[in-house]
Amino acid sequence: MVEIQKLKQFFTNHSQITKSLTFIYNHIPLNNHFKCKGINNVIDNAGFFTHSKITIIGNNNKIMIGFLCHIQNTTITIQGSNNTIIIGDTVYCNQGDFWIEDNNNLISIGSNTSISGKTHLACIEGTSINIGKRCLFSSNINLRTGDSHSILSNATMQRINPSKNIQIKNHVWIGNQATILKGSLISESSIVATGAIVTKEFLQPNIIIGGNPAKIIKENIDWRNERISYK
Repeated sequence: MVEIQKLKQFFTNHSQITKSLTFIYNHIPLNNHFKCKGINNVIDNAGFFTHSKITIIGNNNKIMIGFLCHIQNTTITIQGSNNTIIIGDTVYCNQGDFWIEDNNNLISIGSNTSISGKTHLACIEGTSINIGKRCLFSSNINLRTGDSHSILSNATMQRINPSKNIQIKNHVWIGNQATILKGSLISESSIVATGAIVTKEFLQPNIIIGGNPAKIIKENIDWRNERISYK
C-alpha cells in the first residue's frame, strides 16, 4: 500500500509524464474511440481509458479527467455547446454512460469516487449533476436531470416539467438499481438503498433513504468501503 501511495504521488507531482503516458495508453489501436466534431472542444485527460468511447458534436465543450483515473467500458456523449464534464483525481468508473444534450450542462464527479457498474448520467437543458468525493455507486443506477419529453397544462398548453439539478454530496453510497431524478439532493455520509427512487432533497446527513418515492428509513448512520467484522 505504501508503494502504491508513493507511485500515485510521483505521477501527481509529474503531470507532464502522466499525461504523456496516458496519451500513449489511450491511443493504443482498438482500445478506445474518440470522435470530436466542432470547434474549441477540449479533452484534458490525465487518466487511463480502456474500451471506452467519447463523442462530441458541438462547440466549446470541455472534458477534464483527473490524475490516475481509470475509465473502462464507458461512453461519453455530448451533443450541444458550452458543456463541461469534470472527473476528479483517482476516480474509478466501469460501464458509465455520460449523456449530455443541449447547452451549458455540467457533470462533475469528485475525487476518489467509484462507479462499479452500469450507471447512466443524463443532463439536459442547462442543468448539472454534481457528485462529491469518496462516493460509491453500485450498478444499474440512473441519474436524470430531465424527463426528455414535454408535459403540458391543458389549460394553458404551457410546459410544466422543467429540468432541475441533481446534487450528491461527499461520501454517499448509492445502492443497486437506484434512480435519482431531477431536483434531488442527498447529503453527506448517507446511503441510498437498493431500488430506491429519489425525487426530492434530503438535507439531513448520515441517513439511509429507500422506497418509492424514497423516504428516510434510518438516521445517525455512517458507512465504510471495507467490510468490518460483525460482532
